[in-house]
Amino acid sequence: MLNSFYDVQTSPYGDVYAVQNVKPRDGQEKFYLYLYSVSNNTWNIFRHGLQSKQARFDILGNMYYLGVDDCVYRDSDQKCLACDVKDFEVTAD
Repeated sequence: MLNSFYDVQTSPYGDVYAVQNVKPRDGQEKFYLYLYSVSNNTWNIFRHGLQSKQARFDILGNMYYLGVDDCVYRDSDQKCLACDVKDFEVTAD
């Protein structure tokens, strides 16, 4: 079953990202991160294979995401920064 986007974030560069939760009747739920294409007026999966519950950005445009394992990762190197997280924000520090 497809659900609407439930988390929409804009990067400092104006890129718009959204998360969709898919709950199949006979399988494990999945979370897909989409990037909006202004030129095509379409939503495209940001990175195939990446499942993310949330995406956040610092002031420099670096992305951090909450994985399905409830750990926060830095996108540039997929480094785990913290686990057992349900929601997060990124500060300038």
